[in-house]
Amino acid sequence: MNLPALLRAVRTQFWADLRPNLVGLGLLSTAITPIVLIGFSKVADHVDASMVASYGTFMIAGMFGAFAGMVGMQIMSEMYLERVSGNLLRIRTLPHGSLVWALAKTVSASLLVIVMFAVLLIGGSIILPEAEFGVGQMILAFLALVPIIAASAPIGFISGAVVGGTYSMLLGTLGWIAVLATSGGPFPLDMLPGWIQAIQQVLPFYWGGHLARAILLPEGSGAAEISGSFQPLLALAVLLAWAIGGFILAVFLVNTSLRKQSISSLEKIQSTVRTQAGI
Repeated sequence: MNLPALLRAVRTQFWADLRPNLVGLGLLSTAITPIVLIGFSKVADHVDASMVASYGTFMIAGMFGAFAGMVGMQIMSEMYLERVSGNLLRIRTLPHGSLVWALAKTVSASLLVIVMFAVLLIGGSIILPEAEFGVGQMILAFLALVPIIAASAPIGFISGAVVGGTYSMLLGTLGWIAVLATSGGPFPLDMLPGWIQAIQQVLPFYWGGHLARAILLPEGSGAAEISGSFQPLLALAVLLAWAIGGFILAVFLVNTSLRKQSISSLEKIQSTVRTQAGI
């Protein structure tokens, strides 16, 4: 494998993936999510005797970590669109096409999430008077995005590999929203039913938010966690386990999915999508 040629191909695919999200409505959609979250945090912000940090600050810190899982939802969505458009069929014919495409997709989706959460963290620090995040805390939080995103991205490829139509894409999107909304970011996980708590403690999204809160919030805020205190090393271990195991499974499923791409399968998918859309 020619490494310089591979890197050039990844760079080309990366810019092709990133460009639509940096112009027009793509740029607006990238910016609107963190702005809405900041506004919601401001409206919900309050402090009571049982809280070490304000509720708005808790939300900003938690969503900074837990909602990095949106990189997975972004990958699933783009994978579906490229399957329907026939782009995955083209990628299958290129040298090292699946590797180039997966690397570029991971980097471009990750960069978008990093931009979104830069807006979230900096905007939250300005809008919320109680959110006094230090420069060192912000740097650590952005470094923490590396294992958080690495744990979330392969789940996007895995879900994208099994989404094959409009209905399954809709269910997949709703599933992502439900998982991220109950991950302990918008509100403490112990407010939810026990079975949801059990599921979330297995997934990386709760632990991503846990790690971000451990970095950004006072130590006493850890009393609101399921463990009763912040456990950053445990969070890192869970995230790394998901990153390693998730990418192994994702590579297998993506390669299997790409091998199934053909002219006849593309025509079938497009026909199914048109029928489901009522066209």
